[in-house]
Amino acid sequence: MANVALSLVLFELGYRINLRWFRHNPWVLVLGLVESGLTFALVYYASTWFELTGTRLIIAALSVSASPAGIVRVANEMRSTGQVTERVLHLCAINCMVAVLLLHLVAGYWHLSTSGDFAAAALGSVYVLVTSVAAGTVLGVAMPWLLRRQKTSERGVTVVFALSVVLLTTMTFGLSISPPLAALAFGIVARERRVHLTNAQRGFGTAGDLLSVFLFVYIASLLDWSEVGTGMALGLLLILVRTASKVVCNMAAARLSGSTERKGLLTGLAPTPMSVFAIVLLEQSRTHGFGPAGEVLTVVAAMMMLREWRWGRW
Repeated sequence: MANVALSLVLFELGYRINLRWFRHNPWVLVLGLVESGLTFALVYYASTWFELTGTRLIIAALSVSASPAGIVRVANEMRSTGQVTERVLHLCAINCMVAVLLLHLVAGYWHLSTSGDFAAAALGSVYVLVTSVAAGTVLGVAMPWLLRRQKTSERGVTVVFALSVVLLTTMTFGLSISPPLAALAFGIVARERRVHLTNAQRGFGTAGDLLSVFLFVYIASLLDWSEVGTGMALGLLLILVRTASKVVCNMAAARLSGSTERKGLLTGLAPTPMSVFAIVLLEQSRTHGFGPAGEVLTVVAAMMMLREWRWGRW
């Protein structure tokens, strides 16, 4: 259920991504990739000041991610539109995709260092990434085609896509691939196939609200709150590093990408929270045999608590 709830959010995020915008303004894509790489490098370097054994790469990979659940929810509730909103949504999608890619590469590196089997480690990472995108793409092509043949109403379109996300999430568990990446690819392809959801249909109604509440409660139940305080110092440092990286990159590239420094500042601040996306990625990695993932939960929980509290107050 937690993965279904997150997949619904990521499908909606993917649905709001316009790939043509990247062709007309490639600086947005370049900005997202450069900012992700810089955040990864800075967090990895900053974590050397603490006694971390074998988890620095994992923390750096997760620090690239944003908070799709928070960003999409705020955008829907505030009915926000415009350049800053669109940039934040597109950058959030880029951050999440890069974070998934980096985490699976780190997992492949860990399997290689523990087993010494390069082929198995490489095949595992490549298999997960390629199959996840392929599954989302196939469903993103098939569903719009079926909807056009049946001439489904707008309300029916919402139900069909919600059930499709449930089907996709179930299928990813059976194939041992990534539900978030598949759901994001599903939304992007569905948008490109010209299937549109109205504003009233965003969030998937009451079912989406209930699943979102369950998602946050479930994630909180995974954490050992007695150990969260030990990661507060590291969490605070990494929050400062992530915020500085995102804000500086967006402000530096504001003019090049057709924006202003003020909008660059707002665009850089919006994706700084870390939410359940990172925790779900860790939990999935742990269940797939990635041992060190469980050790990172304390640090990520501390970062999430501090960042979400400050972001909520702002």
